[in-house]
Amino acid sequence: MIEIFAYIILVFTLNFLLKKINYLPNYIGQAHQLFTSQRNIPLSGGIFVLMIIFFVFQDNLIFLLTSFFIFLIGIASDKNYVESPKKRIILQILVVFFFVYNLDLTIASTRIDLIDKLLENNFFAFFFISFCILVLINGSNFIDGLNGLLIGYFMAVVFVVYKLGLLNQIGFDESNLTFLFSSFGFILILNYLSYFYLGDSGSYLLGILISFILISIYNLNQYLISPYFIILLLWYPCFENLFSIVRKNKKNLSPIYPDDKHLHQLIFFYFNQKVKMKINYLNCFTSVLINLYNFIIFYIASLKINHTIYQILLLFVCVSTYIVLYLSLNKKIKLIFKKK
Repeated sequence: MIEIFAYIILVFTLNFLLKKINYLPNYIGQAHQLFTSQRNIPLSGGIFVLMIIFFVFQDNLIFLLTSFFIFLIGIASDKNYVESPKKRIILQILVVFFFVYNLDLTIASTRIDLIDKLLENNFFAFFFISFCILVLINGSNFIDGLNGLLIGYFMAVVFVVYKLGLLNQIGFDESNLTFLFSSFGFILILNYLSYFYLGDSGSYLLGILISFILISIYNLNQYLISPYFIILLLWYPCFENLFSIVRKNKKNLSPIYPDDKHLHQLIFFYFNQKVKMKINYLNCFTSVLINLYNFIIFYIASLKINHTIYQILLLFVCVSTYIVLYLSLNKKIKLIFKKK
């Protein structure tokens, strides 16, 4: 309880000071920031996530260093010190390589014979897992466009694996679990209230954190858990990333530059035209709706965590729902603009 109380005090104090000196302003003039963001809201979420990581993983020096480096890349992006997305990707690659190499991270099995055969090659395995982590890190950043969406999504993921009794296998004791859920619940509420935004530093950190947790869990339980259960838990940010790359390439746009055409933004914009609700409330409502859908999917998936076909069918449902919903909303929004 003392740690949680100290954490709350630190969050309020740091956020107040950052807002006072206007050090991490949320608005730097990019078009996608006009979509739902208010001004003068600090992009301080990465600091608060980093504090949680340093408390929970204080004995894992490599992961702490990785988290700190990822945090610095995010801060450099939030402060516009590194404007080029290509340079940010290169920096991320270097940090992820450091992370994977020094912790000797592997994926035990994909249950696809061809890929498993390739994973026996250390060189291929190294780049494969690095690629997966990079997809999740950047996918996390892509879905961080509504208050509480990213934090709430990953809280749902962690809650599901906790209820399955899998977190204690990777070193989470009762004290760590209490602090983890309490601190994330606290910053989730503050994020809903627009007290701060995660920024790139926060979304990158959450991506690296959840990838480390789930890779560790799977490698300890590869005979009890289908790898597609893990993929399902991460389907939304990862598919958002991959879908965005395809979508932007079709329009001859750079896949790494931000825009306001992600699914959560289309849902928000559609509701904004159809429902009379204040922007801040609508922002949170859309976030809760998306996370509720995913939580239901996670619950259904948790009923048969070792059943690969079952998990693949759920993945198919999620991806199909995403595509149908995206195409439908995109078409409807274009019609709304035409009428105006």
